[in-house]
Amino acid sequence: MFVAGGSRGYITTQEVPWEIGKPRSGLFVYVPKGFEFESSVPSWLPASIMDPHDERFLPAAMIHDYMLRNRFGAVASGAEWYRAARIKGVGKWGAFIRVLPILFFTVSRRK
Repeated sequence: MFVAGGSRGYITTQEVPWEIGKPRSGLFVYVPKGFEFESSVPSWLPASIMDPHDERFLPAAMIHDYMLRNRFGAVASGAEWYRAARIKGVGKWGAFIRVLPILFFTVSRRK
């Protein structure tokens, strides 16, 4: 689905369909092959809380970055980050605690 590389840290190796909201919603985004994304953590957040290169968080980072770059809002993108992390096995409280700094950081940087 993705490999390390590119200017942002990771690159998709194939087109990735992502259904927004809930299963069978019928609302899809398609992350194109070659899309470059990053998985980063605010510098003040200890790596022990969230390793940006943890395989459980990379699909979440990919979806989040793609949605932000395609004019989805910070909250919608953050909600899909949360869903992707949950699908990859992160517990609901673990995903919730980790998405809060992402939402805060994203909202504070957006115009």
